[in-house]
Amino acid sequence: MHAWIVQTGEPLPIDGPNVRGMRAMNLAKALVERGHEVTIWSTDFYHQEKRHRFGEDRCIKVSSKYTVRLVSSIGYRRHVGLRRFADHAQLGWRFPALARKCAIPDVAFIGLPPLEIAAAAVRFCASLAVPCVVDVKDLWPDIFEETVPAIVRPIARLALSPLRASARAAMRGASGLCATTEDYLAWALRHAGRERSIQDCVAPILPPTERVAPADWSAACRAWEDLGVPDDGRLRACFVGNLGRTTDFSPVFEAIRTDPRCGEWQFVIAGSGDQETRWRQLAANLPNVLFPGRIALPAIATLFGRSTVGLAPFIKIANYEKNVPNKVHDYLSAGLPVLTPLGGPTGALLDELGANGRYVADSPRSFADRLKAIAVSRPDRRKVMSMHSDRFNASAVAGRLVDHLERLATARGNKPWAAGKA
Repeated sequence: MHAWIVQTGEPLPIDGPNVRGMRAMNLAKALVERGHEVTIWSTDFYHQEKRHRFGEDRCIKVSSKYTVRLVSSIGYRRHVGLRRFADHAQLGWRFPALARKCAIPDVAFIGLPPLEIAAAAVRFCASLAVPCVVDVKDLWPDIFEETVPAIVRPIARLALSPLRASARAAMRGASGLCATTEDYLAWALRHAGRERSIQDCVAPILPPTERVAPADWSAACRAWEDLGVPDDGRLRACFVGNLGRTTDFSPVFEAIRTDPRCGEWQFVIAGSGDQETRWRQLAANLPNVLFPGRIALPAIATLFGRSTVGLAPFIKIANYEKNVPNKVHDYLSAGLPVLTPLGGPTGALLDELGANGRYVADSPRSFADRLKAIAVSRPDRRKVMSMHSDRFNASAVAGRLVDHLERLATARGNKPWAAGKA
């Protein structure tokens, strides 16, 4: 079987030895291990580092059964802005011309967002009777409407109508839908205008299973020591991710500034984004807050190992209230309890695992109360990790997705895809 994975905005195996795999890389690995061929369609523009990989369309052979195809685009400097929308539109109209030059796949797994390339990929598959699954990972374009002030939302809703049309087209034209939670799948089915079927599924996005090489682990430990983050058992809260408009550190920093209970803690805020300058300025006079910038997999793993709790200060919008963000699974897989204002599926999961430090949004005192409770209880990391791993195993979830794609391909071509055979 030859499967296409259409997913931009994620790291790729060509990005270096310590890149953190996400949905595309984890699924591709599982497909290849099952004996199938896989092609990841992505963009030449590296979203995480805001740079072009090559500056042109490229086809790279990762192995005999694993290919990465890059579509060139203009790129952008900010997570939210007109240039990013233009970049995604360009990907949407360029993809079909490049896809027509390639061998037809047996099945396709198409990430959403971005919307334009997802809609284009679904149309391409439909024109060739190729079954495809649209994988919903964020509630685009609803998230953009929710993050603007209420007074301008009617204008935003009108401006976003073309994107909403692309989202509906992608979901209605797909053979099946995949989503990270049941709530996300219900949202997708409403856009698709149909009931749930056997071709739809739920699969959380889980952290990669790659091990950090011993030499890289040691180097990362030394780097943390140099930055003043030793493995000394100190109470430590960490965040690793995008410092954008969907995170709110205001109550966190206000609690650190005003509540003495936060003084014994160290806070490590790793990442970058269009709100990074704002958060750095807000925490400028807080000696126990450290911003190390973007960090790679070895640094992430070693930071988790010397932390007490993971921070997930997401704003309370449907995109997060209906989801369990990747960040939450990252922390739980490392055995860390989670401090977050989120309810919904996230709150339910954390309650079930006994790893919940849910605080009231916009309340510094509530944040400090939960931080103190975690300091007192010090949950057993191994217990949290074990309970999470029992239900959320990345390899098992990827394997179930491969099963799903095999069934779709079999239904199309009546081919008995046996495990390990392509």
